[in-house]
Amino acid sequence: MVVIPKVTGKQIVDEKLKTLYLSARKTDADRFLQETGDFLHIIHAASRRALEKNLKTDSPDVVFLDVDVPNQYFPETMRKIRTLRKNIPVYVLTRETDFFFQLPPNAPPPDAVFPFPPERDVIREKLAAVQKRNQDGSGADAPAAEDFSVPGCYPEGISPAAVKLRRELRQAAETDFNVLLLGETGCGKERAAGAIHFHSARKQHPFRAQNVSTLPESIIDSLLFGTTKGCYTGAGDREGLFEQCAGGTLFLDEIGEMDVCLQPKLLRVLEEREVYRLGAKTPVKTDFRLICATNRDLQESVHCRTFRADLLYRLDILRIEIPPLRERPEDIPAFLSGLLKKTGKTVSLDALDKLSEYDWPGNIRQLQNCVARAACKTQEEEISADAIVF
Repeated sequence: MVVIPKVTGKQIVDEKLKTLYLSARKTDADRFLQETGDFLHIIHAASRRALEKNLKTDSPDVVFLDVDVPNQYFPETMRKIRTLRKNIPVYVLTRETDFFFQLPPNAPPPDAVFPFPPERDVIREKLAAVQKRNQDGSGADAPAAEDFSVPGCYPEGISPAAVKLRRELRQAAETDFNVLLLGETGCGKERAAGAIHFHSARKQHPFRAQNVSTLPESIIDSLLFGTTKGCYTGAGDREGLFEQCAGGTLFLDEIGEMDVCLQPKLLRVLEEREVYRLGAKTPVKTDFRLICATNRDLQESVHCRTFRADLLYRLDILRIEIPPLRERPEDIPAFLSGLLKKTGKTVSLDALDKLSEYDWPGNIRQLQNCVARAACKTQEEEISADAIVF
């Protein structure tokens, strides 16, 4: 065991999360330190015996594991950690994209899996709740409080597609341009929009999301632009979403479904940065960032004259494509981790194989609903392949 202290600027070790890292490769430990040393105090364990000793003597806040350690049977290492420190967060760093599918039945799952080399921003975000818990004095062995399904978190996964998506979302968050998210239904477009907002300079201001395909034109009009008293029966002075998002971000999902009659109004708001409430004669200035999403081919919609070309050019500044789940089956366990922890269930290898071989037309939303249904029907601790019904 080697303790690797790292102090940056005025920070002291005690202010950092004490992190126990099991890896037989010193080069990996050095790389992990290089990426995270300014917010983690890393204790490097080169063997499982050293890991067990440090769990007892150093009281780490979190544990990171390398899967490929000589003389280590990974599931047994997980069981030992859970025995010594029941609720300590355990994370895996791996180059193996099929890591989860190699786990035997009933193996205790880690709290998250990260690709190696480590993504600094993603790891820091995942550990933010642990750090807050320690500062509040509730201790590292309190139940994990993170809910990675909230929009502010980067999408999970260890596939190259997931790594690429997180990089593009981080890049978008550093700008203030309009963003167009492309992807199939259920692939996580609202979550991606939330990740952009909550990692941008606008994060302290409102984030609002609205699916424009679910409401009729008359309601969408007042919802987006607001109303003035008396503009129709029962109407009062009310801000629309563009005003409510002043300083923040407005996410419009299924923008390809927007009625063609409303599109000129949206175009004008983007050009002038001001809105006319229904019934108003004077505009209201507002500062917002717009993120839109669609599962349609907007170029084809322009050709069919159901979507304005000039509006598309305004929206399509930063374009991010969110890959469907069938193209990254190795990310399936990451999407299930929170659900499985809530239900206290595990998934058998046969069930994982069945999940990975399905093409998931409904993407992540369908996957989560499918496994939730299986968990409810399963009396045993382990969800079997027979319980998976698509």
